[in-house]
Amino acid sequence: MSSVPNDVQLLILGLLDGSIPEPEFLKKFQVRLKDMPRKVASMLDTAIVEKDSVGVEYGLYLLHKYQVTEGVLEQLNRLVEADWHEWHEDAVDGLSKLNSPSSVGYLQAAALASHPYLEFDESFSLGRKAVWALSGIESIDAILALDRIRKAGKKIVSDEAENRLKAIGAKSRNESFRAAISNLLAS
Repeated sequence: MSSVPNDVQLLILGLLDGSIPEPEFLKKFQVRLKDMPRKVASMLDTAIVEKDSVGVEYGLYLLHKYQVTEGVLEQLNRLVEADWHEWHEDAVDGLSKLNSPSSVGYLQAAALASHPYLEFDESFSLGRKAVWALSGIESIDAILALDRIRKAGKKIVSDEAENRLKAIGAKSRNESFRAAISNLLAS
């Protein structure tokens, strides 16, 4: 049983497919537009506590509909590392919009993770998305995480990490970033 009742699931799906106009959705969902980030954070908190994969799914639907904010950073970090749901890519997508240094370790773990439900994904999309999310975080820790992925990841993810390091090094105006990346790639 999900923390998101069936009628609320249908309401959210109606919003997403356009069959329910947003003002009607907000009225039935009993939330003001400005309060939606807090509502989504609360939905995700409940889903995490209850290990409710369906709750995660619908919370992430609304998160991506109403923009990712810093108010869900902790929840997204926790979802990226959780092993009881199948929404890791969506959580990584959310983190990629925040570019928070606090997500570096979570994104590195996601890039190297092996989830049973993804065993047939030969493109390793979760790992590659995590690499791209890391490349948007301008910190030495993110650079070092990309280097660790380059050295330890599946070939396609490792290659992606190396390509992102090269791209960051080529475009960065920060001399210490360029030097650090050059040294890492030489090792």
